[in-house]
Amino acid sequence: ESLRDEEELVAAAVQQNGRAFRHASPRLRCDTHFARRALALDPASLPSASDDLRADSGFMLQALRSIGPSALEHAAASLLADRVFAIESVRLQGGCLDFLHESFRADAEVVAIAATAPVGPGWRVLEIAAEALRGDGECLLAVMGQSVLALSLASVALLEDRGFMLQAVQRDWQALRFAGDALRADREVVMAGAGGDPAAPG
Repeated sequence: ESLRDEEELVAAAVQQNGRAFRHASPRLRCDTHFARRALALDPASLPSASDDLRADSGFMLQALRSIGPSALEHAAASLLADRVFAIESVRLQGGCLDFLHESFRADAEVVAIAATAPVGPGWRVLEIAAEALRGDGECLLAVMGQSVLALSLASVALLEDRGFMLQAVQRDWQALRFAGDALRADREVVMAGAGGDPAAPG
């Protein structure tokens, strides 16, 4: 039993095989400093960290940086339902949205942050977002900042909304190709998209 509580011995075992962490003493599996060390030695140690640590935002964000979004498979349900943690995680990697509580798929701010994360699915995050967000103008405009192709996933109603399309084409004239037929023939919408760009339709 005492060997399971010997830090250097356990660390050596974890370095060889991260799953060995499950044989460590309860004290070590609950110890933030040692669990972080184990995680750095081998990410496979994560499932053996204590329940409290897997509910700890700082610890799980470190795991996310080491492993990627799949680290959240081992996070506590309470953490996955925490909005502050949700925002922090999708800001690091947009693909985390797939592992968070399903309510965040309908959260326009969380989805927009996920779309613009440095690592992740980018505008395609809308494919896993709630269907209702495809008709959310503010959300689509935010995701459009990553790529105008976000409009390929917008609702038909939104693409036929004159106010929305005026804003969209002002940001990127290529948005015009996704507009409804009537709006593609609307001179004001077309001119709003031109915006001085010689390549834009006029």
